Amino acid sequence: MKKKNIQELKIEDKHILANILGNMDRCHELINFINKIPLYNISYETLPLTSSILNIKVEIKLDFKWDKHFHGESQSYLIIVNKFHKIECFEIVNFQQINKKEPITCNFMVAIKPDEINKFSLPEFINITIWNMNYYGTLYSEMIPMSQLEMPSEDSPNTKLLDLELVPISSLQNEKYIELYKHEFLNPVQSQVFYVS
Repeated sequence: MKKKNIQELKIEDKHILANILGNMDRCHELINFINKIPLYNISYETLPLTSSILNIKVEIKLDFKWDKHFHGESQSYLIIVNKFHKIECFEIVNFQQINKKEPITCNFMVAIKPDEINKFSLPEFINITIWNMNYYGTLYSEMIPMSQLEMPSEDSPNTKLLDLELVPISSLQNEKYIELYKHEFLNPVQSQVFYVS
């Protein structure tokens, strides 16, 4: 018989499990136990911020039946973000989950280093690994393909300031804000923002 992992056992037909175990009562005990083992569903979003910085937003939905007697009040997880097939690790996060229903959201800032010819090139894949260290077989890994992602160019044009009159600080119409300024007028950037808003 082929070895099955926790994910495969979780979706296996209960009659097949009962046949393997030779007992339907044992099958119900096994299914109840399997449903308590922490498994995850992951969704992610990649957003290039600059030519060398990538934001990866990861949402983790836990896929198991929480049992206070079995799991306690919280569960600890380790999330590792690294280059696929490389030792170079971008970030490691250790977190505890207390609220059993809400998905967990993590944001990772990944710095892309320039290569030998001083160009910023993305790795082929970035790997996200989640691990609940209390349970065997709960290591989950997701590869994020980077080949379709377009990073912004390094040449980002500056926005020219408009030729506007400087705004007096009295225009703020709030004494607490006015006390923050040592000058009579907002600077050119603040004035432009004031006119636009």
